[in-house]
Amino acid sequence: MKKLVLVAGALIACSIVCQAQMTPKKAAIKEMFNVMHQDSLMKKTMNEMTIAMAASYKNQDPNNSPGENSMEKILERNKEATQGIITKMINEDMVDIYDKHFTLEEIKDFTIFYKSKSGQQLLNKTPDITRDMMSTMMTKYMPAMRQAMMSPGKSQ
Repeated sequence: MKKLVLVAGALIACSIVCQAQMTPKKAAIKEMFNVMHQDSLMKKTMNEMTIAMAASYKNQDPNNSPGENSMEKILERNKEATQGIITKMINEDMVDIYDKHFTLEEIKDFTIFYKSKSGQQLLNKTPDITRDMMSTMMTKYMPAMRQAMMSPGKSQ
């Protein structure tokens, strides 16, 4: 029983210390990310990128055999593995990056925009826009980029 009380006390103390380290600006950034549905947006965007990459690979290698080693299966396994990484990146790294590049006032302005009808529309369309951009890049520009990389010194 004493161990349980000590562990609970340690967890509470750790929680208080962690909350104390949260600046008002970082709290505002997290609120903005919440309004932006940043976690689901990132997951949708990653999903769209995975679909585009799988389609691109299938077009490049039509003999890609089905099974555990198919590109689709490999990408699916990687997508599952990245979910935890995305959450950590949003809650830690992106907060620090936004903290570095924007003022508290700018973060508050962004939050107001993302709460608006237009801001929500932008957020809802972002995965589709990303998918279309990835598809365009893979089909329209990737062949030229690959060719440029294979023959250095020539510009496109």
